[in-house]
Amino acid sequence: MKRIWRRFVFWSAITVVFVVIASLLSLGWGPSHISPFRVIGVFLGKEEALVRDIVLKVRFPRWILGLAVGGALSLAGAILQSMFANPLVEPYTLGLSGGATLGVCVGIIAGKWFGWEGHLFWWSLGGGLFFMGLLYLLSRRRGIGGVSLQLSDMLLFGLMLSFLASGLVMLFLALARAADLHQIIFWTMGSLEQGGQISLALVWGIAIGGLILSWLLGREMDGFLLGEEEAFYLGMPVHLLKKLFFFVAVALTSVSIASAGLIGFVGLLVPHFYKRVVGTVHRFFLPLVFLGGGGFLVFCDFLARVVIAPLELPVGVITGILGGTLFIFMLVKEQRL
Repeated sequence: MKRIWRRFVFWSAITVVFVVIASLLSLGWGPSHISPFRVIGVFLGKEEALVRDIVLKVRFPRWILGLAVGGALSLAGAILQSMFANPLVEPYTLGLSGGATLGVCVGIIAGKWFGWEGHLFWWSLGGGLFFMGLLYLLSRRRGIGGVSLQLSDMLLFGLMLSFLASGLVMLFLALARAADLHQIIFWTMGSLEQGGQISLALVWGIAIGGLILSWLLGREMDGFLLGEEEAFYLGMPVHLLKKLFFFVAVALTSVSIASAGLIGFVGLLVPHFYKRVVGTVHRFFLPLVFLGGGGFLVFCDFLARVVIAPLELPVGVITGILGGTLFIFMLVKEQRL
């Protein structure tokens, strides 16, 4: 236990330093560059009004959205990986991204064709939740101990729903006008510019609630890593826990995608990294996953704004390239050890 504590303290310090550096870069970098010392001065009330407006009104909202979305996606990935006892499972594997994208397509097309204007946040959230409801119903089975979710079926149905949603999205793209095409494609690559006050409050509320609940269930999540049968013989209410983990992961992912579009690899890479360096004791592991995921997305958003400045890349492009590269590096390094 002392060894786990030492690793936890060490990686907590590393993570905090990383998040602080990423935050200063994100808040200070843009069309007008503001040094880290001036960014700190803004929060101490020492800077002029123009600098305060740039930092607090322009960059602060996307920074705080990035922290929440990155943390929520990482936490959802960690919960699903523990639930399935599979390190390659993440929110997108289960078809949620497909449902959310389909919801956005329907929202854009319905708004243009039928005048059903509405914020894309709600269309995306509705699409994601509808697909998750469908996945839940398809994966239910009645057996000993009542109705249960079959994890192997869930993974298979999730992949099939994802393919189904992709096909329908392609159909909408083929029928959409040029202006709608740009809006749909840009949304599917992710952006932290899209968040409003409602989505910001929702994603933070659900992210913090999900972190507290999953931390309280940390011992049960440790048991699930041993397998469903072993967890059952340890006296855990396996059927109830599977439903609870599923709905927490769905809520975290749905609200994140609805707030910032499709941002891949965060839910796969960050939990995988912290499991390697801290271990799989969830009460140590989950808070670091949440904080590290937020810092990672904030750093990727900073890169998205500086790589081809003054133009801006979608943040999903950076998480895909950077996350994929880091993930391959970790796998290769593990094989050579």
